Amino acid sequence: MESLAGSLAKNISNVAYESLPDATIQRAKERILDIVAAILAGASAWDYTDTLTHTLSSVFPTGDATLFGQKEKQSLPVAAMINASLGHSLELDDGHKNAGVHAGTVVIPVAFALGEAMHVSGKKLLTAITIGYDVAYRFATNMSPLLIQKGFHPSAICGGVGATATAGMLLSLNDSQMANALALCAIQVAGLMEATQSGQASKSVMVGHSALTAVLSAYCAKGGIPGPTLAFEGKAGLLQAMSTDVNARKITEGFGERFLIEDTYVKLYPTCRHTHAAIEGIIAMKNEHGFRNSDIDAITVGTFPIAFTLTGKIHRPTTSQDAQFSLAYCVATALLTGGFGMKDLEVQSLNIPERQELDRKVDVYIDDDISAVFPEKRGALLKIRLTDGRVLQKSVFTLKGSPDMPVGWEDLLVKFRNSSGSRFDDANVKAIAESLAHVESLEDITPLVCLLGSTC
Repeated sequence: MESLAGSLAKNISNVAYESLPDATIQRAKERILDIVAAILAGASAWDYTDTLTHTLSSVFPTGDATLFGQKEKQSLPVAAMINASLGHSLELDDGHKNAGVHAGTVVIPVAFALGEAMHVSGKKLLTAITIGYDVAYRFATNMSPLLIQKGFHPSAICGGVGATATAGMLLSLNDSQMANALALCAIQVAGLMEATQSGQASKSVMVGHSALTAVLSAYCAKGGIPGPTLAFEGKAGLLQAMSTDVNARKITEGFGERFLIEDTYVKLYPTCRHTHAAIEGIIAMKNEHGFRNSDIDAITVGTFPIAFTLTGKIHRPTTSQDAQFSLAYCVATALLTGGFGMKDLEVQSLNIPERQELDRKVDVYIDDDISAVFPEKRGALLKIRLTDGRVLQKSVFTLKGSPDMPVGWEDLLVKFRNSSGSRFDDANVKAIAESLAHVESLEDITPLVCLLGSTC
C-alpha cells in the first residue's frame, strides 16, 4: 500500500492553477492580504520583534530574503521564520472554522520567502498557497480533537506540514522528493500547547520555527535526503504519536475536488479566537438593550472546555499576551469600548479602573449545551444580571469573518490599513493592494515582494 506521504505527493502534483475555481483564487488573494496585515501588525506592536530579529541575525548569516515591513534582509529560512512568528504574535492570523489551526501564518511566509528566491509567477504562488492550506487543514481536521488534548499545537504541527507542501511546489519537487519533504517535516515539526498556558510570548516563535522546518525539509528532500516511508501512519509516526486511530486515507479523500481554504475564518480582533463569540455577543446585547455599564451586577459566559482552558482562567491581566487569552478582559473591553483593538493591549489600557471593575464581574464556566455542539460550532452563552433584577441572555455561534458570514476584500483592506499604518503610508498601501488584487498577472512576484519589504 502506498504511503500517506507518497499519496499526498501525487495528489499535490495533479493540482495546477488552471484547476482552481475563481472563488478559490480570490480566497487565496484574500488570505495573503489578511496574513500580511497580521505580520505588519506584529512588526509594529509585538514586544519581541526587535529581539527576535536581532537575535537570529546575530546567529545566522544574512541574505536576500525580505522581512515584511522592514528594510533589513535575512536568509531565506530565517525570513520565513521571522515573518511567520510576527504573523502569529498578535492573534490576528486566520484559522480553520473548527480545527483550531492557524495555517496561513506558516504557509504564506514560506510561500513568499521561496517565491522571492525562485522568482515564481503569481499563479504559481497562489497555487502553492492554496495547496498549503489544504494539506494543513486535512491533517488538523482528521487529528482533532485529540491532537490538542494530547498537548500538541495544531498551528505549529499541521501548519508546518502544509507549508512543506507549499515549499515543495515552489521548488518544483517531483513526487518522490515531495514525499520525502513531507516525511522529513513529520519527524521534525513540533509544538506544545503549554505555550498557550505559560508562555504566550514564545508561542509565535514556536509557530515561526515550523516555517523554518518546512523550508529546510523541502530543500533537504531536493538535495536527496530521504524521509521515513511511514513518517505519518507508522506505529511510531506522527498520526499515532500526536493523535489516535486516524484514518490516513481520509486525509487524501477528495483531494482537489474542493479546496479547503474556503473553510478559513478571518480574525477581526487581536485575541484568541475562542474569545470572539463573547466579544460579539456582548456588543450585540448592549446595542439591543441599551444598558449602561454601571447597570451591570454580574456577567456569566458559558463556553466549551478547550476555550475555558485557554481563555477562561485569566482575570485582570498584566501583560498584553495574557490579555489576548483572557475572556473576562475581552468582555470587559467590549463593554467599555464597543469592540477590541490593538490599543486595548497596551499597558495603560490594562490598568483602567473601570475595565478592571467590569473584569471582576465576569464569571466564565463550561456550559453543557455549548460544549455539546463543539467542534462543529464554537460559541458562547452570555447572561447579564442587571441591578434592577433583569437577566439578559444571548447565544452566539456565527461570527463575522467566518465562512458562514464572510468579510470581503474591502473589509480586509480596512484591517490591512489599520495594521500597516506605522510601516506604510497610504500610497504604499494602495500599491500593495492593487498588486495583490491582480497577483495572478505577475510573471515574477519580485515587484510585489519589494513593496512588502519597504524597499521600493
